[in-house]
Amino acid sequence: MAEKDELSLREVRKEIDETDREIAELIAFRFHCAFRAARIKRRCHLPLFDPNRELQVLRNVARAIDGKSLPQAAIRRIFRGIMEETRTAEHNRYRKPNLKPRERTR
Repeated sequence: MAEKDELSLREVRKEIDETDREIAELIAFRFHCAFRAARIKRRCHLPLFDPNRELQVLRNVARAIDGKSLPQAAIRRIFRGIMEETRTAEHNRYRKPNLKPRERTR
């Protein structure tokens, strides 16, 4: 590999690493917000799982990347995983016999 390409690759990888750190921080903040929402739902005796809200989230993120290089199906899969992990974390935090993580939304 040419020295110039090696330097360029190193720079791009540095950008990827920084982006990954930012994404991880945003996901952690999203979890924090979801836990706050869960506390409110519990106080109001609302179910933690709202399939309509999850569909709304999937539509919102698909629209947000419309026209960009990431396929909408890919962003939906990514966010389904994030929401599934959030439900699992909520379940672990608010253990109740009748509270179980839901199956993935399709």
